[in-house]
Formats: sequence, structure tokens, C-alpha cells
Amino acid sequence: MDTRVTDKAEFVTLTDRHGNLNLADWESILVTDEEESAIERLLDSMFDEVTFVARRKSDGAVGILIEASEFPHAGSDDSPEEVVEAWGGGTVNGKPVSVSDLPSLDDVTTELSMAAREVAAAYPGLDVAVTHGPDVTGGRAVIRAFVPEGSEHAPAVEAIARRLMGEAPEASPSP
Repeated sequence: MDTRVTDKAEFVTLTDRHGNLNLADWESILVTDEEESAIERLLDSMFDEVTFVARRKSDGAVGILIEASEFPHAGSDDSPEEVVEAWGGGTVNGKPVSVSDLPSLDDVTTELSMAAREVAAAYPGLDVAVTHGPDVTGGRAVIRAFVPEGSEHAPAVEAIARRLMGEAPEASPSP
């Protein structure tokens, strides 16, 4: 599992969270006919506004970029009350979350890394990263996974997304 600090610059998002084509950048994206066909096929795999159809820059692979909910911390743009509410009054990295004791970015990325490792173990070879940076809303942290079209995990996009969002898996993770 990859726990590097990264941003969406590693990917070209071809759609938004709703499956609409990224027309604002369409000219600069240079989408091939093959990629347009892949976008059409992948739209049915999108799930719960946490997915995009994207192209990975390193190898040109087109697939689903899953971006689980953004997780606030003491250094994010959220108010202390919003941070506590987002964590449901639970714990982060074993510590209770309260207005007077907000989790640090390190605490949040450690917590997310544990969750990401579990997902990576359930889906061997899946590209999973815990990330934060200028492209994440409000300076929050996020877990991202990339599922290339045609990969063994392509049929499990929804299950992967649910696990990244902290929901229990409903069935066996691998097809």
C-alpha cells in the first residue's frame, strides 16, 4: 500500500463525481476515441459521489479513481465543532476526539493508513494511497484508490469504495 503524500495531479479526471464529462478541460485533456469508449463503459461503475473516471498519468491507464470522504483534523479549514462532528465523537488513532483535543494531521493519516492497509490486503495489487494536499478540500486528508478498467478488482468498485468509507463489506471482496 502506498502512503505517500500525493495529489490528483497524478491523474487526469475525465469526469466529475456525477459522471459528467470534464468539459472545462476537454481540449487540454486530449481524450482518445478509445478513452471515450472506456468512459462510457466505466460510468456504470461510479458510486456515491466518491468516484471519478480518470486517466493515470504514469501509464495512461483509464479507470475509476475512488476518493473516500475527506477527513478533517486540527489543521484543516474546519471549525473544531465540524471536526468533532465528522469523527462522530469517536476516536482517532486511539485518542478521543473533542473540541479541546482535535486530531492532528499525523493522527488522521495514521488512522487512515490503517484502514487503507486493510483494504489493500483485501484487494492485493490495488493502488491505495492516503493523501492530503492543495487539491483536497479544506486541507483535509483522504484515502484514494485507483481501479484500472479491466483489472481483477474492476467488478468490486462499490465494495472497495464502501470499505474505504468505513462501511463493512457485504460479501467477499474479490470476484
